[in-house]
Amino acid sequence: MRLGILGGTFDPIHCGHLKMAEYCHDKLQLNKIYFIPAGNPPHKKPQAPFDLRVQMLHLALNGLPYFEISELEKQEHARNYTYTYYTLEKLKKKHPTDELFFLLGEDSVADISTWFKYNELLSLAQFVIISRPADPENHSNNLSLSRDLSYLEMPKIDISSQCVRNMCSRGQSIHGLVPEKVEKFIKINNLYT
Repeated sequence: MRLGILGGTFDPIHCGHLKMAEYCHDKLQLNKIYFIPAGNPPHKKPQAPFDLRVQMLHLALNGLPYFEISELEKQEHARNYTYTYYTLEKLKKKHPTDELFFLLGEDSVADISTWFKYNELLSLAQFVIISRPADPENHSNNLSLSRDLSYLEMPKIDISSQCVRNMCSRGQSIHGLVPEKVEKFIKINNLYT
């Protein structure tokens, strides 16, 4: 089995996440992609609670059988950080004979050297960097283990969770940026205002 791993705060999940996952599913011939919402990451504090972010993922991924949500990073104690290294280690133990592909947006590559045990991370899965076509910038020059990174070009999608949250806080419409059910959920629960 070829399994994709897409981690992130998903705060909220947006159409860019879905397009990227669909693209990777097709291009990398993945059997399944696990969406793993971050529990308590050291680099970024999610605004919405974990359970609400998981509910939004369920709404967005409903009816897509090759996408699955994993709550591996759900924490009982909020003060403890969750690290990608331990998440991948658990997945590797659960799927010892499967090929794991960790999908990462190009914007995150520059910071990967600050990740917990980043040198060992690259041995747990094949890291696939999603990059824009004809982008001359090569972030892998910053990494000592750049030979372990793969690049997959796809058209740029100008949507970010930060943008969605900012628009919500200003009372602007986010229609078309997130799935409709997620948009309704955000309004009903008064998120990001």
